[in-house]
Amino acid sequence: MSTFKPDDVEALASQFSAASSTLNIVKSVEQLPALEDDSNDPTLVTSDLAAQTAFLRKLKFAYLEQNAKDKYVKTIVSDIDDAPIVTADDNKALFASNEEAKQRLKAAKESLHHTQRSIRELAPAVEQEYNKAQNMTAHASALSQKILDARLDLIRLRQTHPHPRLTIPLADQKLVDQVAEMQALNDDLAILFPANACIGSAKIA
Repeated sequence: MSTFKPDDVEALASQFSAASSTLNIVKSVEQLPALEDDSNDPTLVTSDLAAQTAFLRKLKFAYLEQNAKDKYVKTIVSDIDDAPIVTADDNKALFASNEEAKQRLKAAKESLHHTQRSIRELAPAVEQEYNKAQNMTAHASALSQKILDARLDLIRLRQTHPHPRLTIPLADQKLVDQVAEMQALNDDLAILFPANACIGSAKIA
């Protein structure tokens, strides 16, 4: 099992400690409220997070590089009996694994490009439908308000004109009844006062 040399471990530890103090990296959960109290500016938090992420990536790369160097040195200086044997089959298996990983990566990239292209094509239609839905919602809201106002006006009219209220058919029927009643009265007047019959008939006409 490959390990770091003591000097390399101490160098990485000192480098991480120095960077942690500079970047204010959180070492425990109890330090989170203190960091929140220092600054509530999202811009500062974003820049601090980006700096920490970049440092951790560099630290990971340094670890992998140093680990590879350590394995390489151990392979060279170790005895032939203890050295790992790398055969052509191992190389072929590694090559096949890498090719498979490349194919998966290529397929994932093509799928991502297809998804992005679909999003770009569908975005205008989605935006148009969204604007249409907003307009319909505004129109429906205006109609609802008009219906509410009409109901309020109807309630006011009903309160102003209580029962019995005349409808158009009832008003027409009442007009017919009044005309018939006036005709009957005119006939009675004609019987009682024959001289005024012609005058009454002319007024009714």
